Amino acid sequence: MRTLIVSVLCSLVFSAAVGCKSKIPEPEPLQPAAKKTEPSTSKPEPPAAATAAIPRAGWSEVSVENTLPLCVFADEREREQIEAVAQVKKQVLRPDQPVVFGVFAPRCISPDCEELAALQCSVERSGNMLRLQTSYRGFHKDGTTCRDQCRAARAGCASPVLESGEYTLEYGGTQIPLKIPSALNMPCFKRS
Repeated sequence: MRTLIVSVLCSLVFSAAVGCKSKIPEPEPLQPAAKKTEPSTSKPEPPAAATAAIPRAGWSEVSVENTLPLCVFADEREREQIEAVAQVKKQVLRPDQPVVFGVFAPRCISPDCEELAALQCSVERSGNMLRLQTSYRGFHKDGTTCRDQCRAARAGCASPVLESGEYTLEYGGTQIPLKIPSALNMPCFKRS
């Protein structure tokens, strides 16, 4: 009996050993399932041009270009300290530094009266000519003059480094002489 058990066990071990040597077929790779397209429940994003529409009835678009109040600053630090044209003081322009231009919105911005307000400034140098471009775009609630929670809106842009010399600032159809170095007692133009 013992011999029979040993024989059966040897048979099983031998079968297992032989079976292990045979290669088990690899499963076939799964193919990706086709994507199901379900109807979207969200609304598509409107084109960029559509987002510039009047926020709601009773609001009008305000667009001002190249006629905004403009001031010349010795540097960005000087410009950042100013919230309104009336605060600007004498500026000393030095050679081999950029000149900073500051522009101000046509009125203070109140959340009850203005929406989507954007103020921009850029300057381009061509020889001794500095061409300044400014723009303000936003929406104003018709018939309102809000004073509560009113904040100044301002922006700035810097020229390239300017060497000593005489320059012409072209802004809104006006040419303004600018000398480096110099001290500007009245550094603001186009006051509104």
